[in-house]
Amino acid sequence: MNPSDMPTTDSQGNALQGIGVNGAGIGFPKTFDNNVNDIRKSNDGLQSSTGNNAIFNTATPFFTIAANSTLTNSVAMTALVGRVPIDNNVTEPYPFKLLIGRDNLIANGIELPDIEGAIVSGTASGDWTLSCVRGDVKSLTFVFSDGRIVSTDDSNNKIGWLSDPHGVPCIPGERRTNAPEYLTTNFFLTGASAAAQGLSSSQSTTVVDGGAVIGAVTGNNGKYILGQALGGGLRETADWFRQRYGQMFDAVYVPPGKEVAVHIEKQIDIDYDRMSRKVKYGQASRQPNLD
Repeated sequence: MNPSDMPTTDSQGNALQGIGVNGAGIGFPKTFDNNVNDIRKSNDGLQSSTGNNAIFNTATPFFTIAANSTLTNSVAMTALVGRVPIDNNVTEPYPFKLLIGRDNLIANGIELPDIEGAIVSGTASGDWTLSCVRGDVKSLTFVFSDGRIVSTDDSNNKIGWLSDPHGVPCIPGERRTNAPEYLTTNFFLTGASAAAQGLSSSQSTTVVDGGAVIGAVTGNNGKYILGQALGGGLRETADWFRQRYGQMFDAVYVPPGKEVAVHIEKQIDIDYDRMSRKVKYGQASRQPNLD
C-alpha cells in the first residue's frame, strides 16, 4: 500500500506532476546513501592530504645527536677481534658490542638525562703493522627511563667509528697468528715429501726413445717402494694441512672491558614513541583468595 501523497518519478528520474500519478520510481528528495558517500569522500580526501602516518604518528622528537659528536666513557662488552685484511678484504669480520652510560656527553655539551643508556654494535678489523683494532659502528639502541626502546642502524654503511680514550682511531691490542706453526709444519712436510720422491727416483731410470718416455726400476726395489709410499703419504698429509690451516687468519685481540670512545659521523634522530616496545612491562598483581 502506497500513501496517496507519494511523489513519483519516470524512468529517467524526473519528477511527475500531480499526486497519485503512477511512475517508475519513488521520488524521495535525495537518496539515503548520498550522505554516506559524501562522508567517505571527505574522509578519503582528508587522509590523502595529511597522509596515513601523520594521523596516527605517535613518535615525538626527543634528542638529536649531531654529526661529529663523541660519546666518551664507553666500555667494551665483548672482545674486539680484528681480522687482518687479505688483499684489502676482511672475510666475515667479527662483531662487537659497547655499553654507553647515561653520563656520556655529546659534542655540543647537551646531556641525555632521560636515557638510561645505549648499546652500540658494529664490526672490527685489524691492523697488523700497528697492532691495533679499528671498529665501525653500525647500530645504536637507546633505552629511555620508562623502558622504551629506540634503535637506529645502517647495516650497509657505518654511522661512526671507535677510538681509544686519547683519540687514537685504532685501539691497541695483541697480535694473534698461527704463521710460525703453519710455516714450520708445512716446510717439514713438503721437504720430507720431496726427499721421499727423490729416494724413489734414484732407484729408477728414465729413457726417451723417439716420442716415447720409458721408465724402469734399475736400483733397489725396496727403496723404490719405500720412497713411493713415504712420498704419497706425506703429500696427502701436506694437502690436508694446507686445507685446514688455509682457513686460518691473523688477528689483533683487545680484551673485554676496554674503555673506548664512539665518534658519530651521521646525525642520529632519537624520537620517543609512546607505542614502541618496552624492556619490561608492569604486571597486574594478583591477590590470593581470602575465602
